[in-house]
Amino acid sequence: MQMQSWAMAAALVMIAGVVAGKVLTVRLLSYVEHRINHVQHIKQDLMRDLKAAQQQTKILAANKSTLEARKLKLEGRRSRLVRELAAIKEEATARERVRATRQGRLVRPTRAG
Repeated sequence: MQMQSWAMAAALVMIAGVVAGKVLTVRLLSYVEHRINHVQHIKQDLMRDLKAAQQQTKILAANKSTLEARKLKLEGRRSRLVRELAAIKEEATARERVRATRQGRLVRPTRAG
């Protein structure tokens, strides 16, 4: 009988050890699952931020190309206007010379223009 009670006590200790091991394993798995979920949440946040940044980059690139096209157009318009202004000044100078010649004055070109 003494042997049986020792065997039963040993069996109970082993059963308690198995139960404790299972409880610890379940808690560890729960902790690991929680950490995995946390990392996945962070990953989703980062992916959302990345997509937003990519969209902003696309918008900025489109805006930049639009502004560069406008700049090119305005530069062309400006150069055309500068040429027209030079032509108008040249015509005004020519008219002044003709008028001065008609009035009998001699007009000499100056260095300043």
